[in-house]
Amino acid sequence: MRLFATLFFLIAFSSFSQDEGRSMKTINSNWSFKLGKKSDKVDWQRINLPHSWNKTDPFDEEKDYYRGIGRYKRKLEIDKSDNRKWFLHFEGVNQIAKFM
Repeated sequence: MRLFATLFFLIAFSSFSQDEGRSMKTINSNWSFKLGKKSDKVDWQRINLPHSWNKTDPFDEEKDYYRGIGRYKRKLEIDKSDNRKWFLHFEGVNQIAKFM
C-alpha cells in the first residue's frame, strides 16, 4: 500500500511539473470577417468565434446560397523576446484553411 501511495504521488507531481510555464488563452473575440476573395479594407464585419457565415442559408426561400470563400482575420501580439513556443489550435475549420 505504501508503494502504491508513493508511486501515485510521484506520477501526480511529475505531471504538474511538465505543465509549468504553459498557459492557455482564448482568441475567440475581436475577429473580422468578410465574404469573397478580395481582402480590401472595406465591408469587414466584427465577429466573435465560433461563427457561421451561412447559418441562415437553409432557411432562405431562394436555393442559391453562397458557396465560396470567407475570410477571417485577427491581429495577435506576441512578445518574441520570451523565447517560448507558441501553438494555435483551431477547431471547426471547414474544408480548406490557409494561415498567413
